[in-house]
Amino acid sequence: MIVGKRLLQQLRWGFCVIAALAIVLIGYSLPRITFENDILALFPQEHHNPGVTRANALIAERVTSKVFFLLSADDFSAVRQSVPQFAQTLNQCECFSSVTFTPDGSAIAQLYQHYAGFTPVLLGAHQRQQLEAGQGARLAQQATRKILTNPGGGLAHQLQQDPFFTLNAFLQQLRPAPANLRIDETGLLSFEHDSKHYVLVYGELSGSPYSLVIQQQARAAIAAAEDQFATLSGHEIIKAGALFYTLAGTAQAQQEISTVGLGSILGILLLLILVFRSPLLLLLAFVPVAFGVLLGLVACYWIFGSVHFIALVFGASLVGVAIDYALHFFTHRHAAAKQWSPTSGMQYLLPALTLGLLSSVMAYLSFMLAGFPGFSQIAVFSAVGLISAYGVVIGLYPWWLQKPTARLLPQILERSALGYYGWISKRLQRVSPVMLLVIVLLTGAGLWQLQASDDVRRMQVMDPQLSLMEKRFQAIVGQQTALQYVLVSAQDSETLLQRLEVLHAELQQLQQAGDINGFSSLANYLPSQARQRANQQLWREQLINTGQLTGLLEQLGVVPEVRAQLMERLSGSATQFLSLDDLATPLATLPDGPVFFREQQQLYAVVLLQGVSNVHSVQTRIQDSPSALWVDAVAQTNQLLRDYRQGTIALLASAYLLLGLFLSLRYRWRGALATIAPPLLATLGTLALLGWLGQPISVFNLMALLLVLGIGLDGAIFMRESDGHHFAALLAISLSTVTTILAFGLLSLSATAAIQSFGLTILLGIFFCFVLCPLAAKKSQPGVERQPGIERDKSLS
Repeated sequence: MIVGKRLLQQLRWGFCVIAALAIVLIGYSLPRITFENDILALFPQEHHNPGVTRANALIAERVTSKVFFLLSADDFSAVRQSVPQFAQTLNQCECFSSVTFTPDGSAIAQLYQHYAGFTPVLLGAHQRQQLEAGQGARLAQQATRKILTNPGGGLAHQLQQDPFFTLNAFLQQLRPAPANLRIDETGLLSFEHDSKHYVLVYGELSGSPYSLVIQQQARAAIAAAEDQFATLSGHEIIKAGALFYTLAGTAQAQQEISTVGLGSILGILLLLILVFRSPLLLLLAFVPVAFGVLLGLVACYWIFGSVHFIALVFGASLVGVAIDYALHFFTHRHAAAKQWSPTSGMQYLLPALTLGLLSSVMAYLSFMLAGFPGFSQIAVFSAVGLISAYGVVIGLYPWWLQKPTARLLPQILERSALGYYGWISKRLQRVSPVMLLVIVLLTGAGLWQLQASDDVRRMQVMDPQLSLMEKRFQAIVGQQTALQYVLVSAQDSETLLQRLEVLHAELQQLQQAGDINGFSSLANYLPSQARQRANQQLWREQLINTGQLTGLLEQLGVVPEVRAQLMERLSGSATQFLSLDDLATPLATLPDGPVFFREQQQLYAVVLLQGVSNVHSVQTRIQDSPSALWVDAVAQTNQLLRDYRQGTIALLASAYLLLGLFLSLRYRWRGALATIAPPLLATLGTLALLGWLGQPISVFNLMALLLVLGIGLDGAIFMRESDGHHFAALLAISLSTVTTILAFGLLSLSATAAIQSFGLTILLGIFFCFVLCPLAAKKSQPGVERQPGIERDKSLS
């Protein structure tokens, strides 16, 4: 590829125009960029069942916005006095839509109003069993005793609405209270546990807990409230909610971004000082990096609407890759010494830089084929960043660095680079058959020991303090909603409710066996019309026809006129049946009401489980129920990871094949095979070493190997272009390897397993690529310089 002055000038002015437009775009977009750190946002959320997708979204929306606090101290009366101030401090923050310590009864009161007048068709489970057993007289005696021992001004209303307390029993089963829950005269909620009293304060966020703005505001508000409460002796605050995990995740991500970014920058600065000894080059080296990172952020913002912190962490590691183009330019310019000219320099550099860029960008963009939203962001971020850095180097560096440098590269670097590659090349060429057999056997044994891990719970290590606090919260409150649930579907509401009632019979058996602690669903709030008719029949036969209602009214001294009215009202003959349309609105206002919805002309209801202790038993029983789908969100995600891991293997093989065909256009098939051999062998060596180390692999390791292919191929291409003997190319490859290892090696220290495995795989893979890249060199005499336009200054000899 011949590069003339005219082309260089066109590149320069064309890039200046593009750079000016990009700077305007960066200035406009940066203040608008929002970030998120939900680890599950990395994974595909689609499911083959649209009902499951919608149910997952509704459940997550309900759970993630809740925040809970349990407050305790040595003096419980002081706690009660401090609670209003604690809640008020939180309420002053815009991040909370509401914070309270007393239950809001308006929603449940509205629901109860809808139940009024439907007493004969609404029976609690225990009362229905009594009536089915013919114990109507006993039920009437219990009601009479309760009325006589607790007389009050509401007697008339009680007799009109619920003379046998059957409706009250039905309402109580909707919201069963924990045994240790206490509500005082002011409505204050408290729990007794291990001889201590805890007051419950709970709130709802005004936005997503993954919003950085919400997190910053909430962190400050919670800290202020905790500082006020901390003045009490023996104080204890137990917190629960997704917010606290996102706060910890954000802090961890910010720390890792600082570690990776700062570590890479400091390491690169030290390299540049030792090798080039030029303050100007220190500044120029980071211009393409900064430009690439900023444009990567902007591209993610415009394409995805927000930037995930995982993409930002990888953006910090992009420093070690994007600077490679600058390193190749600087090294070649210093090696040319007085013979340097932009035209001859670009004539040598442009083909290799372009091929290296294409290979890296193709490797990054292949992430998008995997279908992971998070990795699609990484792909766009990195590809745009590398293209931008490449544009700065080829568009502006020849303009900025037209004059030869006055400082020559240290001769020790020339001797070290040529000496090392001469030594490693001889060792690679003189591998004996016995040694080759040993290497093959060791590699095969390592590959044989590889194990896969697709557990999403390994992708992020939870803060141990938060995990312990959550377990303590659940032990005190006594309620633990399982990650699994059951999804029931039907064409109409009546069929749906009947199926739920059949399922409830199964779940009650599981609860009696101790496999689950409890469950709740739409059928708790609304019996099917078939069940309502049966309830009405029981009411009429056991409480009306047997004279139990008449006897109760006579015993209470109700006058005949009123008694006749009540008999007519409660006989059940004119009672209408409750429908889902009647209750849809009040149920929707309940903060913890049943989850039901319509999706694609199908009705769905979610049965939430509590305290699942025997998953296999529950799953087996559920699978036998018609139209009931067992849903395990963790298992679903694990299956997705498994499917994508298997798909990435094919993607990796396809990438090697396509890049091999692409390189054959320039190097012929033998040259393409030699060029692609270093990353291919490095991939096998990395997998074998991970097998020997006992490190399980996941889709993240395999996608890291795609990057090993792209970055490793970059060095192999320069080896091929330089015949493997020009020390400037050897030195640039060495420096690029160090910067890449600095960037991605630091990722291997991440507390997030997905990032850690990604970084470790690249660290090993790039090291092997560095060792094996002499395989890509053309076979020629050592020391021969064959790059056009470069004559080594004799003073360097």
